[in-house]
Amino acid sequence: MYAKLQPITGGHGNPPPPAPPARLEPDAGLDYLSIVMNRWWLVVLVTVLTIAGVAALTALQTPTYESTATILVGPEAPRVLGDQEKGFRLEGTRRNFNHYRYYLQTQLHVIHSRPIMERVVDRFGLADDPTFLAPPKEGAAEQPSVERRRHRAVSQLLRSVRVVPVDKTEVVQITVADHDAVRAADLANAVADEYIQWTIERGEAAGVRAAVWLREQQKSLRAEVETAEDLLFAFRSEHQLLATPVEDRSNTGLQRVADLATAETTAEIRRIGLSAEWEDIQAFLQSDEGEPPSRIANDPVLSDLRAKLFELEGQDAQLASKLLDRHPDLIDLRARLTYTRSRTATEIQRIVSSLEADLAEAGRTERMLEARLDGATSDAVEVSRLEGEYHRIERELEAKRRVAELVDDRLMNTTLGSQLKTTNLFEHSRALPSRHASRPKPAANLAFGVVLGLFLGVVAVLGLDQLDDAIRGGADLEQRLGIPVLGVIPLVKPEGAPARPRRGPTERLGHADMYVLENPRSVVAECFRSLRTNLLFTRPNEDLKAILIASAGVAEGKTSVSTNLGTVLAATGKRVLVIDTDLRRPRVHKVFDLPNKVGLGQVLIGEATLDEAIVTVAEGLDMLGCGPIPPNPSEQLGSPAFANLVAELRTRYDWLLFDSPPVNVVSDATILSRIVDGTLLVARAGITHRRALRAAIRSLNAVGATVLGGVVNEMDARRRKYGYGGYGGYGGYGGYGGYGGHGNKYYLDENELDDHDATGA
Repeated sequence: MYAKLQPITGGHGNPPPPAPPARLEPDAGLDYLSIVMNRWWLVVLVTVLTIAGVAALTALQTPTYESTATILVGPEAPRVLGDQEKGFRLEGTRRNFNHYRYYLQTQLHVIHSRPIMERVVDRFGLADDPTFLAPPKEGAAEQPSVERRRHRAVSQLLRSVRVVPVDKTEVVQITVADHDAVRAADLANAVADEYIQWTIERGEAAGVRAAVWLREQQKSLRAEVETAEDLLFAFRSEHQLLATPVEDRSNTGLQRVADLATAETTAEIRRIGLSAEWEDIQAFLQSDEGEPPSRIANDPVLSDLRAKLFELEGQDAQLASKLLDRHPDLIDLRARLTYTRSRTATEIQRIVSSLEADLAEAGRTERMLEARLDGATSDAVEVSRLEGEYHRIERELEAKRRVAELVDDRLMNTTLGSQLKTTNLFEHSRALPSRHASRPKPAANLAFGVVLGLFLGVVAVLGLDQLDDAIRGGADLEQRLGIPVLGVIPLVKPEGAPARPRRGPTERLGHADMYVLENPRSVVAECFRSLRTNLLFTRPNEDLKAILIASAGVAEGKTSVSTNLGTVLAATGKRVLVIDTDLRRPRVHKVFDLPNKVGLGQVLIGEATLDEAIVTVAEGLDMLGCGPIPPNPSEQLGSPAFANLVAELRTRYDWLLFDSPPVNVVSDATILSRIVDGTLLVARAGITHRRALRAAIRSLNAVGATVLGGVVNEMDARRRKYGYGGYGGYGGYGGYGGYGGHGNKYYLDENELDDHDATGA
């Protein structure tokens, strides 16, 4: 009954079963290329318009000529006077590489500055030149002032001048653009000349200002030197330092202090020695024992008296033992002994008196030397103070003299340097009038127009694509959403229908709901058979029996896909049940023109049995309608009763197709996706938006549902550029393709059409 499908590579054997579809990742490059290719005409249109606009602007532009003058910017000016010029050159010492780089950048800004441009404007009178500066409009309420015209001329010249250094050289290019070739050259040369002259004048002015300031400082410093000299002379006169230097006086005072200190120390030592000797003599006289002090022992007279006294005392002792006390010899001897003792005492008293006199004299000498030492020390301190004051005044005088001499030298160098007009800037080449205009450049402008047009065209296409993100074909599902396409169903229009019927995004004509059942040999039927084949090979090793037919929004063809897919599945000899689980807006019973009095809702609450609710609509194809709309659809679909019902239906049928509500509208579809074996998403071409379908996929993935793939419904053959592999012809079975879904294209062998209808393979 049904024809067999053959691969386009040739042969009549059955093709190998396609591998289970893996989740495809979108290819951004191919995606954007496909978008651009689909609207290539818009890219071409924008490009042509852009080129036309660029060409018109090019034709309207006034020719502009450029002339270039070059100058050399050296590190420093030549030193005609040698190293002495370091004293007055503004540049200072020779610049190293880094300093010169910063210096050159500064000079580039100076060249392209208002002061230089003002000199050029004044030189050529550009503020009053109507060919350079557009004249004011006639009838204007107020004519611009001279300063205003001059400001505009300077601004215009600044926009016309370009200053560029030549890499790795000291050359600077000054380029001027103008509508007059001769004036462009004159302006370029004038900018170079005025910059060099401005630099020279700047150096001269700086030298003159420095010289004036140095002369003022010279006069002031000379007066300060004279004042310091007078102060030093007055100091020397006041302290009698005219003949003897203060250093000599200081040295003499220090020597005197040292001598007096030595003498005072010597006198003190002598006094201490005499005092100790006097104390020894007093101790000896009181005890009259021991050895006499050295002064007594060493006195010759006292030594003789002591010897004679010792001798007389010995004789007295001898005679006293022999004679009586009144014996004349004894009396005479004792008289001499008394005399000798008296003389000895007198001599000792003389020695003591002499020692006391020496001690008193030593004390007076010590006190006198101490007083002299104090006076000499005070004099030395005063001389030292005078010496410090003298040196301070002398240092101030020398410092003022050195500063005055330095100012004199700098003034001489500055005066000489200000008279020199040497500079580190040199004219390298003069600008010449150009024979060819630099702008506009037609070829470059047209090339830019082509590039700009292509860019704007691509941007316009991508912008339109972002504004209109409706699903146009299978490529949108696979490349942008990453889900495999299991089938593409063409738009069905009955005879006599308008070419482009007016319908909204939530309206469907419903011509395809029973199309396969009524037209089993049509292209639409073959598209559903391709969907059936791909669905069978989606999970070949698993028991795929319960399939949820869902969509992101309303009116996208879920019911027509459910009924037509059920028809082609039943054609293979399988028992198929289409279940209307859209308990809010049921429609399956309308497709088969059946009443909706008994259905799923009554079975779930026990008011009817399955046999009473199930209706046979074709051979092998049954329908379980919704029945009266229940008040709680989500609770019924999520109840254990519904799960038990599905389990029982699995035992009765080979295929269960659930027609569900939209995923993004209510939660019924996500509840059903947990019960079935897989979900088939239906997208209506030109109506379903990628954002909505992406949200539906996220909702299904969030509950762990298995998304088998997608079906593009109501594909318009006239918009074959959005097709998934192309359609071929709808008029016959040969040569159409694009419904394989996984890269394999199939065509229908008409010789085996009857066999295909019989087997459904």
